[in-house]
Amino acid sequence: MELIETAGLLKTVTEIGGCYGKLAREFIVNVTTNCTESGHPDFRKVFVRGRCVHFSPEIINQYLGRSTIATRNEELSLSAITNELTAGQVMEWPVKGLLSSTHLSVKYAILNRIGAANWAPTTHNSDISSGLAKLIYLIGTKAQFDFGEYVFAQTMKHTDTFAVKLPIGFPCLLSGIILSQHPQILLVDEVPSKKASLLTIDYRLLAGAHVSDVAGLAEMTQGEGTSSQKTPETPIAALIAVSKMLQDTITSCTLRKKNVDTLILQLTKGKRPLDDNAAANDQNDAGTSDDDTNASD
Repeated sequence: MELIETAGLLKTVTEIGGCYGKLAREFIVNVTTNCTESGHPDFRKVFVRGRCVHFSPEIINQYLGRSTIATRNEELSLSAITNELTAGQVMEWPVKGLLSSTHLSVKYAILNRIGAANWAPTTHNSDISSGLAKLIYLIGTKAQFDFGEYVFAQTMKHTDTFAVKLPIGFPCLLSGIILSQHPQILLVDEVPSKKASLLTIDYRLLAGAHVSDVAGLAEMTQGEGTSSQKTPETPIAALIAVSKMLQDTITSCTLRKKNVDTLILQLTKGKRPLDDNAAANDQNDAGTSDDDTNASD
């Protein structure tokens, strides 16, 4: 939360206003490339329901209460971003174009969860795109950047694709910007969309393979809970929390062991393992054969 507050993005996480999905979709459908062409009559303009909505990085920053002074977004190499996000576990950005979230450190794994829900909506939480990776890198390192420019660029992506089900980024933010300019634009029967449930942080995130880089992590794993959960009020509640964490870890490790054992069986299919037990069994089998031979004689 400290990182999000420093970045000036609390309004996109904890103070989200009403989200009018239909209005946001109509806005997206009417966004054209003319909005980015300097000198064009429709430069920085989007027409929705017969009204002109002024839309630019400066307007976005102004609505969020951020500085409207243009800030040049730093050009960063994907290698540097990858190294920071994974705490040195991965040095180069994957060729496939997506980074597995299992490699992220705890801090960036949490920021990725928040980003996937609020900043760059996606149903694929197991992977992270280069755009979102750069954003959480800037937030995690407390770097100065133009968030309005990021939102504007994300919105303009809809002009370059015919994907029908492409998730709309910042639908609540877009709704707020439109309503701030045209309060009477809503239809008579139009109501805000139902808000999604609050995000929770799973204990396995703190006990898994993610590199621990959050201050006070040890105390959190000892029953004090995460930043999104209440601190247990009694020793019994604390023990129950620890027990749950350990059970989740055991379940996860048991599943992984089962998968590894299955792989071992597949690789050794048709071959007898050369271990001490196998050798002892061979000797027993040999002894049994000799006894059977002597008995027949």
